[in-house]
Amino acid sequence: MVDFQFKKTYTFLDLIIKLYVAGFLLPFILSITFESVFIKNLAFIACFITQVFLFLFELVQMKQYGLEYFTDFWNLVDLT
Repeated sequence: MVDFQFKKTYTFLDLIIKLYVAGFLLPFILSITFESVFIKNLAFIACFITQVFLFLFELVQMKQYGLEYFTDFWNLVDLT
């Protein structure tokens, strides 16, 4: 049972990390690296869309857990 749950959690966390790296970190680095306004704007849009998605994910968690969501330290870190 524990192995199944860990594999499920690992798969989910792996997906979230890949989304963050590809959708936020790489575009952010591109925006710092290039001087082109067009590339900067595309990178900022990619960063914004990724952040909106991750924030919506936090909202879904808030709805699911209610006020109990705010008792977990890591949820507060996620919100910041």
